[in-house]
Amino acid sequence: MRKRIRPLLRKLDALEARRGRILQLLTDDAPLLVGSVSLVKRTCGKPTCHCAERPAHAAWVLATTEGGRRRCQVVRQADVEDVCQRVAAYKDFRKALREFDATHREEIALLRGLQGNRDVRYE
Repeated sequence: MRKRIRPLLRKLDALEARRGRILQLLTDDAPLLVGSVSLVKRTCGKPTCHCAERPAHAAWVLATTEGGRRRCQVVRQADVEDVCQRVAAYKDFRKALREFDATHREEIALLRGLQGNRDVRYE
């Protein structure tokens, strides 16, 4: 009976190690910024500017949702790198959270299978 359980125990050990690595990512204290960053072409609105007739100005925009409404903010050139890193950290956090959830569900399924291997009948 113990031989049937060994592969399950090895798999559980691997999942536990994976969960530990994911938990380290989730508990990192890097600041998170919810939204997405895009490079867009915009016109400034000045009638004498070149953007009124030729290609518009490039601007980085942070798109977020507040109260069910989409909000777009122009990101200062000096802050573009920092904002992109914080948005990427948020996306990484969400991905790690999904992986953590999947790992947890897989562990539960293995433990239920382990219970099935150990169940005995009273006779």
